[in-house]
Amino acid sequence: MAMNAEISSQKKASDSCLLKIIVKTGSERAAEAVSICLEQMGLQCVAFEAGADSIFSTVTGYSDTPDRDAEILQDLHGRIRDLEHFDISIGDHSVECTILQNEDWATSWKKYFKPMRVGTSLVVSPSWEEVEVGEGDILIIMDPRNAFGTGQHPTTALCLRALERLDLKGRSVLDLGCGSGILTIAALKFGADVVAADYDPDCITVTTENLEINGVADRNTPVLSGNLAEPVAEHFPGRVFDFVVANILHHIVLAAAPQVKSLLASGGLFITSGIIDTAFDGFMSEMGKMGYVTREVCREAEWYQVTFALD
Repeated sequence: MAMNAEISSQKKASDSCLLKIIVKTGSERAAEAVSICLEQMGLQCVAFEAGADSIFSTVTGYSDTPDRDAEILQDLHGRIRDLEHFDISIGDHSVECTILQNEDWATSWKKYFKPMRVGTSLVVSPSWEEVEVGEGDILIIMDPRNAFGTGQHPTTALCLRALERLDLKGRSVLDLGCGSGILTIAALKFGADVVAADYDPDCITVTTENLEINGVADRNTPVLSGNLAEPVAEHFPGRVFDFVVANILHHIVLAAAPQVKSLLASGGLFITSGIIDTAFDGFMSEMGKMGYVTREVCREAEWYQVTFALD
């Protein structure tokens, strides 16, 4: 399908400014896919608004590096093209860039982030909100930062609920593509021993800081930097895990799956998310060819979470 990527940009930002990127698409499904791209690029406070009276579905993201606007736009358009290669059609869309003063940012972004309950026991809240938690509730403090995962997107919520359904006390978990560290923190609070990994250095920093904010830094959780599962094999040769969780787009899951096979303990489970419905059948077929057996399938909106075991 043809792509109409109109770009308008107001430049000349000062150091106190932020870059606001608005992507308008023709469908909610396309907007959901673009929101994943923006979050994985490290844009802050990604907001998704479905079209009501408008024919457009809009995704908004913010960057605190407005001087990199050209680089950010190039990266975004490359990721959108990549989605087309993986049967995720974005179709006609437009991209608009504007510059916000920090005072505008401070008053506009927080409206998108409120405390939210995920599953039965998890409560995810930004730090500026006062939240009451009940007996048995587990609170995760997660501010919108330069990393993917605040619990708002269906892919993250699906993974959090999958972890909640497991008995993690005393078990080992690998969080592959840890992003903000939200899944690592949840697994730690459920009693697991966790190793986290991500290719993005910003995610390593943010995850480490979020471990401290959530009071679990004393668990000495390794947070490794590198491509897919390679840093795990390098730092912990021969180590295996009861559970590997990967909240990343489906084609990255497929790339990591051969490495994950050697990291799963006997009877271990591979918890995957980020599978959009248009790619689901092909994804399941490829995982089956690699010897993975389906144990659980969950869906929210256009996104799937699938738990696998080894044949």
